[in-house]
Parts: sequence; C-alpha cells; structure tokens
Amino acid sequence: MTRPVGSQTELEARRRLAVALLRLGHSVSDVAQVVDVWPSSVYRWKDAYEAGGDAGLTSKPVKGGPSTKLSDEQLVALVALLEEGPQAHGFDTDLWTLKRIAVVIDQEFGVSVG
Repeated sequence: MTRPVGSQTELEARRRLAVALLRLGHSVSDVAQVVDVWPSSVYRWKDAYEAGGDAGLTSKPVKGGPSTKLSDEQLVALVALLEEGPQAHGFDTDLWTLKRIAVVIDQEFGVSVG
C-alpha cells in the first residue's frame, strides 16, 4: 500500500465506508482489502469512531500555509525558466539547488520562498 491518494473528502469517505463495513460485521482484514489499506489503518479508524463517533472520522484541516505561493501561470513560467539552466540566470555552475531556485523565484516573481 502507498500513501493515500484523493481529496480530503474522498479519504474521509473511505474511512466512513470502512467503519460502515465493520459495523455490518465484516472483519478488519476484509475491510482493509476492500478499501485498499493496511489493517492497522482500519483499526485506527475504528478507534477514532468509537472515541468520537462520526466526528472522529472527519478530515482534519491541512496544517501549514497554502500549497504554493505562485499562481498556475507563474508555475508554468518557472518551469520554463528552470529549463534554461542555472548558468542562464547568472550562477557559476549548471546545478540547480533549492537556494538557487528560491533566488530565481524572488527575482522573477517577487515572491520570497526562503
């Protein structure tokens, strides 16, 4: 199994489905197989439901700020800038580092990410 894929709403729906299947009498291992997770996740969701009821399965707010400080258009432009290579932006070597990318973002878009 890998990290879950889906929106918060979709992941919450999966947790609710798992608990509903448990309440219908299905085993933890069967439920885990149906919703494609490890049994430990099903146990965790079961415990959350037993401790907090339906609210225990509600998605928690995502911590941190917005996922990006750049607009979609700026991200597209950034890709083009990075494809030019570091030397095209005044760096001595042809190696991108996070610090160098942060400098380009600041210079080109006026957005501080570092």
